[in-house]
Amino acid sequence: ERFALTELPQILREFRRVHPQVDLALTVGQSPALVRRLRAGQFDLVYVKQEPGLPTGQLVRRDRHTWVSHEDTRIDADAPVPLIAYPAPSQSREAAIHALESVGRNWRITCNVRDVNGALAAVRAGIGLAVLPRAMVPADLVAASPVLGLPPLGDIDFTLLTNPRSAGGPVEALTAAIVRRASH
Repeated sequence: ERFALTELPQILREFRRVHPQVDLALTVGQSPALVRRLRAGQFDLVYVKQEPGLPTGQLVRRDRHTWVSHEDTRIDADAPVPLIAYPAPSQSREAAIHALESVGRNWRITCNVRDVNGALAAVRAGIGLAVLPRAMVPADLVAASPVLGLPPLGDIDFTLLTNPRSAGGPVEALTAAIVRRASH
């Protein structure tokens, strides 16, 4: 989502200038839903988060999942960790729950969100902690792990997946533009 709001508009503007004949449509959503629609033939290309090391798609970048909180957030060591989470299935939700359960730490969902802006608003309100890729942590929030003694989280891959039935030229050109931009 954050990529769609910051980097992608510039990439798409340049792509449309170079390829005016391509009918471009943009959909922003959770990765599992985007992958389902790609497999159903509704999309030519999707940019998704997925488990590290999967052999599918083209890796754009790898990032570390990070516990995110407001700087004033405090959690007693024996209190359940208040989680702000996307509905299942969700990479960040699964990473949080797995990490907490692996160290025997209790947790509870205090806020269900559908997008990153909802998660950030809930964190800013002090409702709980969210799990985000490190690159998506805004300056007004903090990485909570060291402060709150939370278990480490794994990595997350940002990957481009293509529909094999799609026209190669435009999809390859857009893929190359995204990879080029992400490497800077």
